[in-house]
Amino acid sequence: MSFDIETIVSDSTKLFSLPTIFHKINQVVNDPETTFQDVAEIISQDVSLTARLLKIANSSFFGFSDKIDTITHAVSVIGSDQLRDLALGTYVIDAFKGMNQNSISMESFWKHSIAAGIASRVIAVYKRSENPERLYIAGMLHEVGRLIIFANFEKEVEKILEVYGQEDDLLCNIEKEQFGWNHAFLGAEFLKSWNLSEPQIEAVKFHLNPLEAKSYQKETAIIHFGSVIAKILGLGNGGENFIPKIETKAWDILGLPIDILPSIFQQVDSQFAETVDVFMG
Repeated sequence: MSFDIETIVSDSTKLFSLPTIFHKINQVVNDPETTFQDVAEIISQDVSLTARLLKIANSSFFGFSDKIDTITHAVSVIGSDQLRDLALGTYVIDAFKGMNQNSISMESFWKHSIAAGIASRVIAVYKRSENPERLYIAGMLHEVGRLIIFANFEKEVEKILEVYGQEDDLLCNIEKEQFGWNHAFLGAEFLKSWNLSEPQIEAVKFHLNPLEAKSYQKETAIIHFGSVIAKILGLGNGGENFIPKIETKAWDILGLPIDILPSIFQQVDSQFAETVDVFMG
């Protein structure tokens, strides 16, 4: 099979697609004439999505003191863009439900991804990011390229995992030796087909090497540390048994005090089980 990125992305887009309802939500959110009620009406067409979004709106993920009991209320409090991004998070896991689990535990994979998303969002909140939920999604999808590799290259993956089991090297390095690129690069190219934003795509592409990001170093640094924190806490497994290189200079880009880390760890840990229940339950 060809290792050509465009071919792989084209084939994978057919395998792993988002439902029509999400594209409707995306369309109405991007319409400058839209109202909160318009967004709520589209979301409400999917009963399961409505229940999940209300559940997360009332969870420790946001920590609102008052109960949010309608989607219209959720849109007005959380925001249309943010709710659209959370809707994407609920659909992503469903999109990959048909994955063969011989090479990876999907439950463990998504737990790691969700933990990385939570950590990324917590850091984004400290940075007063305009849309922390967008960085949650980038964190949640930072390893999606690995699923694309496992879905398209069964024989090659067997060889990669055999080498990985015998060497003290990172899986991402072995991927690059085999294909000429790693899961981060492939994942970013795939997410372009899902029309994610440029900051999200660049953050996924360079999350292993955040100093190489050109336009969105802050966002990339956030996803880098989101992934590292999830790994340190041992919350799920994205396929890598070792903790990738921690780029300490990327922390300088964030401009946050180092003594904030215990608070970030605590928030990720406290939100993890409830968020997993919402997105995977």
